[in-house]
Amino acid sequence: MANKKRKKPYIVRLMRKIKKTFRMWKRKNPLKAYRLHIITTVCIIAIVAFATFKTGLAHDFVRHFSESEEASVTEAPADTMTPQPTEEVVQTAAPAPVQTKVPAKKNTVDTRYLYSYFQGPKAWKKKLAWSGYWGDAYIGGRKFGAYGCGLCCMANVYSSITSETYKASPVDMRNFAKKKTGYWGGGAIDWKYMVVGMRKAGIYCGPKRKPKRYSSFRRDIAKSKCAVVLVSSYDSTCFWKGTPGHYVTIFAYDKKRDRVFLADSGDPKHNRRWISLKKVYRSLKKASRYQYVCVTGYNNKKDAFKNRKARGKWIKPAYMR
Repeated sequence: MANKKRKKPYIVRLMRKIKKTFRMWKRKNPLKAYRLHIITTVCIIAIVAFATFKTGLAHDFVRHFSESEEASVTEAPADTMTPQPTEEVVQTAAPAPVQTKVPAKKNTVDTRYLYSYFQGPKAWKKKLAWSGYWGDAYIGGRKFGAYGCGLCCMANVYSSITSETYKASPVDMRNFAKKKTGYWGGGAIDWKYMVVGMRKAGIYCGPKRKPKRYSSFRRDIAKSKCAVVLVSSYDSTCFWKGTPGHYVTIFAYDKKRDRVFLADSGDPKHNRRWISLKKVYRSLKKASRYQYVCVTGYNNKKDAFKNRKARGKWIKPAYMR
């Protein structure tokens, strides 16, 4: 095969093209074309010279930096050499240990200190951890175990995100909500009073409806510290069964396994276990005005509650006693 003709450098081809263009212009206005030709040529030469100069400086800098790095590597301290065995033992200073950075674990949560109160009498009779006297008590004219799941969730959230400064039992939270929100205190708490009550306690939160896409729900939970969700077996029986409507708390979204830590006040088998977030999404109660409340933070200055102790008799886990 015949050798292909080698292309001229780009700058040469560009100058030839400009020259042809100016020749065409020269026929119409020779003086103006000549001036533009001179100005354009000077500008191109200046740009090329400047680019060459900057490239040379960068090359010198890189060469100088690499030489200095090479020098620092090759000049090893003498005491790092391995000594030959001799009869006389000479004590020398040991080289300083190399400090290596241990990558910090991100988004790690100690689930032991995430609160998960029980609401009903079965857990209290068995004296299970997180159960309390309220499970078998009449409060507000009714058995607390029949309506207290939402109040347990509020107490879980408040006690878990206030940095161990403040604590509240479900009854403490019930009394606070009744005083500050207009909640009447003898039945299941509505979304409106739950959100207002938590906000009065310095908790940043907001109610949301079930999105059409699971990815949107997952994004909301991933950005939140925790969430209160309303589930129902009418929408799905993948996890909850025989449950017309029930508030639960979810914490510590695990992105790798797409799961959350569940605090379920109504079932000891469900409480304090990891569950697939997709099961929570499928079980959201669509018949309600809202399906979940995302909790994104806490502000001590806006906390009108500041309850320092979870009052009443309840069973603490062994590691908290």
